[in-house]
Amino acid sequence: MLKTKIPPPAIALIFIALLYLSTYLIPAFRIDYQTILAVICLVAGFSPAGIAFFQFKKRDTTIDPRKPENSTELVVGGVFKYSRNPMYVGLTMVLVSASLFLGAWSGLVLIPVFILLINHLQILPEEEAMEKLFGEQYAEYCKNVRRWI
Repeated sequence: MLKTKIPPPAIALIFIALLYLSTYLIPAFRIDYQTILAVICLVAGFSPAGIAFFQFKKRDTTIDPRKPENSTELVVGGVFKYSRNPMYVGLTMVLVSASLFLGAWSGLVLIPVFILLINHLQILPEEEAMEKLFGEQYAEYCKNVRRWI
C-alpha cells in the first residue's frame, strides 16, 4: 500500500547524514546561542513524537508507519488534537535541530525536501488507509485537524 517501506525515522537519519556531509561542501554558519536553539528544537521534536508514540501504545494500536492498515483505533486526543501527524512534525523538528547544531545551510533545502517526501511517500498513503479503515470518523477528523500543524 505505501510507496516506500523505509520507516520515516530511517529517512530522517539519512537526511541528518546528508546535513552532516553537506558541511564539508558548504562552510557551516555560526550564530549566537546556536547549541541552545538546537537543543530547544530537539526537545520540541521529541516531545510530540514521544507523546504520540505513548498514545498509540496506550491504545494498543500499531505504531509501524509501514503498515497503517493494522491500526485498530483512530487516535484523536492529546497531541493528535493539534496535528494528524505529530510524529512527522517531531522528526522535522529533529532535522531543524540537527541543521542548527551543525550549522548546515543545506537544511534550507533538505528540510523542505524531507517534508515533501514524507508527505508524498508516507502521509498520503497513510491517509488512504485511515479513510478505508475509519471512514466518516476519519473524514470528520481531517476537517477539524491539520495534516501538519
